Amino acid sequence: MKNIVIILILVCLNIFIGINFMSELNSFISNKSSFEKLNDNYNEALYLSKKYPMIEREYMEIKNEKQYLDYRIPAVEELTIYLDKIEKYAEKSSIKIKDIKSRVIQKDDKKIQVIENKLIGQSSYKNIFELLKVLENNIQLTSITNLNIENKGKNSSTPILNFEIVFNTYFNKIGSRRF
Repeated sequence: MKNIVIILILVCLNIFIGINFMSELNSFISNKSSFEKLNDNYNEALYLSKKYPMIEREYMEIKNEKQYLDYRIPAVEELTIYLDKIEKYAEKSSIKIKDIKSRVIQKDDKKIQVIENKLIGQSSYKNIFELLKVLENNIQLTSITNLNIENKGKNSSTPILNFEIVFNTYFNKIGSRRF
């Protein structure tokens, strides 16, 4: 009988240890899975923290480029300011402006509007050449598309020439973006 009691105690003890062991094993497996997820999150955070300076640098480059383009392509409302500057330069440089005409030639793009400008006037070759350099080197994005120069028969050391300059300017439709 003593043996039966000992065997019964051993069986009960074995069952108790087995249940406890299974519970501990399940807890360990669950903790291991949580630890692996934590480790994965840590590794991802570490990767992103190393990548952050590169992303920040790329963002700043894009932002600077956008600011530059916004400055080069001002709002449509600024066309009159731009043309006034050209007229003031012409007046200061002994260039007689007879007429300036502007018309929209591209409306398709949602953000950029192309405006064709025709500048008609009179001056010396040197002054016309300087005006062309001013148009080409201006901060406002400009492309000269046509140039006509005619001498109306006045023979002198510096003949007065009639000219017609056709150039395109590019503007934001959305409003001024200048900083």
